[in-house]
Amino acid sequence: MKKIALIMLALMLVLSFLACGADDISETTCTEHVDKNGDGRCDKCDAKLENPSCTNHTDTDGDKKCDVCAAVIPSVENEEIKLIENGEALFSFVLDSSMSTDSLKIFGDYTNALKLAGITVNVLNETSIPSDCEVLVGEVESRGDKYIYDKYSLGEEGYVVKREDGKVIISAFSDQSLAFAIEMFFTNILGFDIESGEAPKDASITAENELIEIQTDFSITDITVSGISLKDGTIATHVGDDTYYSIATFLQDSIYSATGAHLPIVSLGEAKPNSIILKRVADDGEFGFKIYTVGSSLMVECAFDNSLIPTFEAFVNEKIRLGSGELSFGSDYLFTKEVRIVRYEDFGAKGDGRTDDFVAIKAAHDFANEGGQKVVGRRYATYRIHDITGGTGSPKQIFIRTDVDWTDVKFTIDDTRYYHKDSNNKTIFIVKSDYNTVSVTNKAAIEKIFSGTTVEKDFTGQLDWSDYGYEALLVVWNNRHKNFIRYGGNANNGSTQQEIIVVGADGKIRSNTPFMFDYEDISSIDIYRMDERHISITGGEFTTLANDTPMLTEDWGYFSRNFSVTRSYTTITGLKHYVKGELPGINVSGNTDPKGPPYSGFLSVTACSDVLVKDSILTGRRSSGIAGTYDFSSSRTNNLYLLNVDQSNYYKEDGVTPSMDYKNYWGIGGTNYCKNLTYDSCELSRFDAHCGLYNGKVINSTICNFELIGAGTMEIINTVITPVSNAPIMLRGDYGCTW
Repeated sequence: MKKIALIMLALMLVLSFLACGADDISETTCTEHVDKNGDGRCDKCDAKLENPSCTNHTDTDGDKKCDVCAAVIPSVENEEIKLIENGEALFSFVLDSSMSTDSLKIFGDYTNALKLAGITVNVLNETSIPSDCEVLVGEVESRGDKYIYDKYSLGEEGYVVKREDGKVIISAFSDQSLAFAIEMFFTNILGFDIESGEAPKDASITAENELIEIQTDFSITDITVSGISLKDGTIATHVGDDTYYSIATFLQDSIYSATGAHLPIVSLGEAKPNSIILKRVADDGEFGFKIYTVGSSLMVECAFDNSLIPTFEAFVNEKIRLGSGELSFGSDYLFTKEVRIVRYEDFGAKGDGRTDDFVAIKAAHDFANEGGQKVVGRRYATYRIHDITGGTGSPKQIFIRTDVDWTDVKFTIDDTRYYHKDSNNKTIFIVKSDYNTVSVTNKAAIEKIFSGTTVEKDFTGQLDWSDYGYEALLVVWNNRHKNFIRYGGNANNGSTQQEIIVVGADGKIRSNTPFMFDYEDISSIDIYRMDERHISITGGEFTTLANDTPMLTEDWGYFSRNFSVTRSYTTITGLKHYVKGELPGINVSGNTDPKGPPYSGFLSVTACSDVLVKDSILTGRRSSGIAGTYDFSSSRTNNLYLLNVDQSNYYKEDGVTPSMDYKNYWGIGGTNYCKNLTYDSCELSRFDAHCGLYNGKVINSTICNFELIGAGTMEIINTVITPVSNAPIMLRGDYGCTW
């Protein structure tokens, strides 16, 4: 009997499983299916249900049918939503994360006042878990697309406060209208008077008190191009480009605000015949920005991205936002704007010689560097530069990466009242490369470039330049060796062995930059990529108001406040530098000079190649007996050519006697680690090579003294020497007299 009972029990379990587990409803014995988890299957028997009995219908796609069971959801258009009952809020606010400051202020004022009246409303952000009753302010995307109101159906001045499937939507096209809609919700829907502060007892929103304001009158009736309306056209641009897409969005909103027409933004290939087309073009060499008509389309073309937004926004604001009636662009319409140049006055410079224009000058160059435009100073203006921190205490510098025209432009560099350690003691103008320096310290990488880590000075091989492939100036270092050990009054222990070479894109070393020394080891290489784009600096008369602070021992050091070139292929024409307020030199021993520090050189050229300075004027600086004060300096530079560069104070008042001596004026400048330095048709007080020069040439010039150390050849041709010492040409013994 037990055996028969067990068999019968097993049979019943099998039949029960088959009946309840079937996918087809007709095959199950479950008489009432339940699907509380909404997965479309019976919670009891797991049968697949064609029309399950949902306990909580969901409708995320807004088709008025349950997403799970497809049951029709009753309309809630006439449903009343209770917001306040017996003085208690039944809803929560959910705020758009991008709400404007004005809208947030109105919202905050009313919610705070409501709280003081005794009613507190929860305020949620977009990521909060949905509550039973919510008022959505703005575009709350997290609650679903069906709660995002089409703002383009309202007009700029329109707004809505309405119900949507149990939620309340407050929406508007503009920030101003949204702020007004928020105020209307509190006053008209909740019935709250912020002035009296009396709290409402009950409030609800129904079909009767919904607020819908649609703008019907617009300032512009139509925009036409060659007589064809643009209202059903498109805005075509470089859709994937952030700059152009943002300006297209601005145009889209502007046209909508003025006309009520919403033009879709499309790619250039999808433009309708009647469109506004925003397009990047090459520099036309004339204006750089142009608007004109082609057929029934309006073409907007710009060659400089940094100028597109401000220039086109100004055009749209004038023509569309402030326009009225019918705006017509004829078939011959043409609008141009000069955006190929940048002016200091556009950024607030005064040029009156009194105002500190540093911040404006820096802003102008930063803007031009971004777009590649030429910077032009106002003729006959005088721009004063004093505080280069802009009042922040942290020094800033003016980078120049584009052509500059300073014809008939003056600058006053006011160095007064600064100490050596002051944050303002920095280079002011830097003609800078478009590329960053690359430092190679990895031994394997160095060995790959030079086929080893040692180099003999007669090395003529080609470098393995496959990892770089561009023209560059290299500084080669050997940290294990010292060169140019100096003796005498300014004795030192020498400098880390180093020199420059210039390498072509093919890895060949320029024949005039060979190695001067043997390198038993190469510790590192600094690679300065040479710029393909040549730039020119024209004009500029600079006057330094010399530093007048006591040079105390603890504050001793060189002053910069200068003009530096660190970019290859740069031409400087017509630069002038004068000095005012500098005391005469005093030949004293020790650090007892009461006024003014030494200067390291107003014109400085460093770590670059192929720089031409021509038709320029420099000024000899005071000698303190403590340290040299230069007006020109160069370090690690190749092929620096000074052509027709004169010294403003070469002679004393008699016009015959050179002013340079060690009691009055120091030599005009000095150089270190340079190759191929040329003076041509110059009148300068000294040609001085510290720490080694490879190849020098002075032709058709007048020079007081030569002080030389180096290698290669030194040519002095057709040159007048007016010595102020017994050695007009001194092969510097303090550095080892290698020539």
